[in-house]
Amino acid sequence: MKLKFFFASLLVSLATSANAVVIDFDSLEVANTTLNSISSNTYTEDGFTISGSPMYYAGQLHVDQYAGSAGLHMRSSYAQITLNDSINNVFSIESIGLSVLQNGGASPDVTFTGTLLGGDIVT
Repeated sequence: MKLKFFFASLLVSLATSANAVVIDFDSLEVANTTLNSISSNTYTEDGFTISGSPMYYAGQLHVDQYAGSAGLHMRSSYAQITLNDSINNVFSIESIGLSVLQNGGASPDVTFTGTLLGGDIVT
């Protein structure tokens, strides 16, 4: 995956139920001017784990990196962020919201790759 953008919101649902979960990154909302890092390289919310190295989120007062709501990003080209159910349940992604990394910046190419229940890979 080429990722240099914010995951602004992520709507996922478990394959075994109709209950949708929204990963909104609200716990990353901080009122500072810092580009904050996730030192553990994992972020867990609503039963899902997002991992990658290194992951960052901008403080609400950051002049040009805060996109209007919290989100995760990596600061390298061709980086890979992985989303897993925290207890390895099968799930589907219904939607994902992306935003540019920097105000006025350009959006890089993004490739999503997934593994189907039978093991096939889709992009």
